[in-house]
Amino acid sequence: MSHFVFATPAVSGFHLLERARRELARRGHRVSLLCADDATGTFWSAQMGDVERLEPTPRQTWAGPTNVAGDATRADAARADARRGGARLRDAAAGWIDGARPDLVLFHGRHDAQAAIQDAARDAGCRTLWTGEGLLPHTLQIDPSGLDADASSQRWTARDFRVVSPDEGLLRASLADAFAGQTPLGLPRAPVLPPRPLRRIADAARAASAGDVAGAWRAWTEWRAALPPARTALPSREDAPPPPPATPFVAVLLQPHRGPRSAQAGVSAEATRALLRRSLAIAADLDAQTVAVLPPGSDGARWRRALSGTEFSGLLQLPARAAAVAAATAAVTVTVNHPAAVVALLAGTPVVHTGRALYHLDGVTHQTRLSDLGAAASTALRRDRPALRRRFLTWLLRYGHVWCSPTEPTYNGLLGLVERIERQADAPSTASEPCHQYGPGWPLTASV
Repeated sequence: MSHFVFATPAVSGFHLLERARRELARRGHRVSLLCADDATGTFWSAQMGDVERLEPTPRQTWAGPTNVAGDATRADAARADARRGGARLRDAAAGWIDGARPDLVLFHGRHDAQAAIQDAARDAGCRTLWTGEGLLPHTLQIDPSGLDADASSQRWTARDFRVVSPDEGLLRASLADAFAGQTPLGLPRAPVLPPRPLRRIADAARAASAGDVAGAWRAWTEWRAALPPARTALPSREDAPPPPPATPFVAVLLQPHRGPRSAQAGVSAEATRALLRRSLAIAADLDAQTVAVLPPGSDGARWRRALSGTEFSGLLQLPARAAAVAAATAAVTVTVNHPAAVVALLAGTPVVHTGRALYHLDGVTHQTRLSDLGAAASTALRRDRPALRRRFLTWLLRYGHVWCSPTEPTYNGLLGLVERIERQADAPSTASEPCHQYGPGWPLTASV
């Protein structure tokens, strides 16, 4: 059978990766875990025992002057240290891959060490596969090259999607599932074994001696990220998202200033305020209202203070759980690269975005600079290519995603992930298994 490598497996992905490793092993494959830092290696060793480790690259400190020139020198030195660390890690990964010769290297999520390992794998001619949080809840995006704007599909044009037949049932079910907000009934979890305190103390001490204070704290506490989330009460009527306005409105999907997608698009506080000011101007031209959907997990009081003042007096604020409904029912949806914009596309709502996004395709969405946001919104409202949009969304949700929750994987979802891993490695299993069913468990499986 084949040899697969889970590179830099995140502690937070324990449930998904442990189930995937177990299923691949049951099918006769060999699975290795390749860790690039002490804390991650210690955690996975406590769970599974046999873990491969690359030589960790400690963070270097800079003891230069504190004036302006010194700050610039310190920043240059930090970047040089990062480049040297990346080169050392790439060399270590290249040596390990050359000896192990895996059939495929899997990256789940986004971490600092992955780029160096990916370069080493490509240089060795080894296939790679990336998985991460999907655009719709409880899905995984999957691609050989990267996640979101780094995906290989971002190099394609409208012509490449002409061979795709729209799957209307899948698109309708995906929209209904986004509105429903259901949590799948996931597979049982394996128990999480806390790493021994002495190992965690040793890892934290090594990180602290290298000047990595955050790494030291992570070495002591990161294992808790693998624990199951606390049980929550069943949603009540009061938990339902507030309805958007009955009159026409412009929906602005705001994003946190930190996070992989935000970092990829350069989201900042000032850019957010500028996006809102431009959106208010668009709404004024349309004689419509402006609705701002706050970021997930955001502090409502803090955001209300940040958006107070006369310039935002006509702004209606909705919580993050209203993102799907607001995006789908707006006259036009504006964002940087918020994932819920794909719900707007499923509902036929025009989407204008300023950042790179997995759902971008010329003729389907309108990517623009902040200064040209008004013109782009006007163009989006005049031009519509529904056939291309349906073909693109069908491909995106059938081949660019796996219907597997990263936090609550079901048996069907796990089948989809395992099948894609085997297919990417050109290593089909000899086991006779049912096939993955694309789309949400509800309403596609509901009896009619």
